[in-house]
Amino acid sequence: MKRKVLSIVLTMAMVLALVPTAFAEGEAAGTLDNFTKVNTYQTGQFYDVNEGEWYFESVKAAYEYGLVKGNIDGSFNVGGNITIAETLALACRLNDIYYGGDGSFVQGEPWYQVYVDYAAENGIIGDSGYASYDAVATRAQFATILAKALPDEALTPINNVTKVPDVSKYESYAKGVLKLYNAGILTGSDEKGTFNPYMNISRVEVAAIITRMADPTLRKTVSFYTGPFADIEGIYTSADGDALYIDEDGNVEISIYRLTTMEGKASEVYKNIVPITVTDPNGNQMRLEFLLESGELIVVESSWNYIKAGDIFKLSKVTSDLEYIAGAYRSEDGSSLIIGADGGVVISIVRLTTMEGSATGIFSGVVPMTVTDANGNLMRLDFTVESGTLTVINSTWDYLENGESFVFEKAV
Repeated sequence: MKRKVLSIVLTMAMVLALVPTAFAEGEAAGTLDNFTKVNTYQTGQFYDVNEGEWYFESVKAAYEYGLVKGNIDGSFNVGGNITIAETLALACRLNDIYYGGDGSFVQGEPWYQVYVDYAAENGIIGDSGYASYDAVATRAQFATILAKALPDEALTPINNVTKVPDVSKYESYAKGVLKLYNAGILTGSDEKGTFNPYMNISRVEVAAIITRMADPTLRKTVSFYTGPFADIEGIYTSADGDALYIDEDGNVEISIYRLTTMEGKASEVYKNIVPITVTDPNGNQMRLEFLLESGELIVVESSWNYIKAGDIFKLSKVTSDLEYIAGAYRSEDGSSLIIGADGGVVISIVRLTTMEGSATGIFSGVVPMTVTDANGNLMRLDFTVESGTLTVINSTWDYLENGESFVFEKAV
């Protein structure tokens, strides 16, 4: 594996500068012992880093290991974010030091090209790379890159995290995220381990992560809260396309195929009976009881006209979950959205452009989609599903704004 030992050129634009450390000549075998403290953190090293803050020790350690330098004005920029290019620079530095280098790179034009080349050569990113290296990195992008900065033997599991509440196992970044959770690098943002994959990552969070990468004594053991309904959590669908979703806390959403959606609560699981109360748009409460049997919820009692005793809801896989919303949808301005049962998506903005992509499933009534434009740029779209209408709630695509709706038109 080719390793580069080059001199570093600091750029004023970078807050997380990469600075050189010294190692003996020759390439050592890969080991975490190659990470050593090379700087002394002075009181007031960064004027915006206070000793009482949760991130103080992480920033201090990151500076001592020579992984970050800070701003030329003496700040760390605690509220700032990190770009994909800066993320690659950190990943390359971690990788190079692990394998015995000094983490130094000669920057060219653009400044980050040396890191892109190194990352591609050493399996940190794929050959296709990223559409924009100046873009601010999301937490998912950051985790995907960092998970490949060190080999598996340097990220030994100390936790047993099998799922993260807002990370579908079908997402491309899921494997890397779980690897970092299990290695004690990521700890989640709440008692359930929520990751927030599409939010930006702050520089103080970056400091915590990279120091745990370099120093295994800083890694964290975690155990996350699982609600009383964790064993039956999931999406269940009936033969005629109705859907029932239960989360680990017993929150319930029932969607009657292209008619209505109601929310409610499951109170318990007693002798395989799951009592559920849902409320219609007029505030009327409906009582439902289901028998839980072999991955099926069988209605044994119902005060709701849309669901009758004997109806069966089967636990679905994500790909088949999309079957009940598969079809062609159209907006008021004539734009169209087509969803296939296999998750394939085509969005046509009237008289402007057409993009293709995929939907991963339905999670708490939300359908996450990723589409690609003609230049290869990925766009993230989230839609709510209600009564045959898909409504945009999160869009990174200029042609679609939050609040735009697509109404079911026909099956395809």
